[in-house]
Amino acid sequence: KPNAQELFWLPGLVCALHAVCRAYTQPGDEVITFTPIYPPFLYAAGNSGAKTVEVPLDPETHRPNMAWLRNAINEKTKVLLLCNPHNPVGICFSKEELAEIATICLENNIVLCSDEVHCDLILDPESQHHSIATISPEIAQQSVTLMAPSKTWNIAGLGCSIAYIPNDSLRRKFIRECRGKIP
Repeated sequence: KPNAQELFWLPGLVCALHAVCRAYTQPGDEVITFTPIYPPFLYAAGNSGAKTVEVPLDPETHRPNMAWLRNAINEKTKVLLLCNPHNPVGICFSKEELAEIATICLENNIVLCSDEVHCDLILDPESQHHSIATISPEIAQQSVTLMAPSKTWNIAGLGCSIAYIPNDSLRRKFIRECRGKIP
């Protein structure tokens, strides 16, 4: 359960993707994301001087291929941008898939940013959303979880989104990037 100080209010989640890339990368670093993906995931890294590395979802199953993810990682990889549930393919990642993604990020000291704005729009009764921060205490400390009511309630114009960042150091870096840049 989040504490109030672990939440940071934002006017939207696209600006949060940019803030994550600015906060946790330097020019020349790399940011991984699964593709196909909502376009802002692809250009947020470039606006901070980092490079976007696309890891395609398996074309037949639309699931992540962990070997492809591992192969894309190198010493320059600093952030993984995850859309959970995934936009546009609409999958809910299984708890096992998220645990493996989390393990890979932890092993490689990669900040895992999970945009979970679509979590309340799951129409398949067989599918279930699992928030990345609930997978383990370790990944909660190395992640940024983005949430908003905008998709579920069609209220994007209200500009009420949050970043849940339980790790003090990560949260301070994120807030420093937002101050004066994001209203």
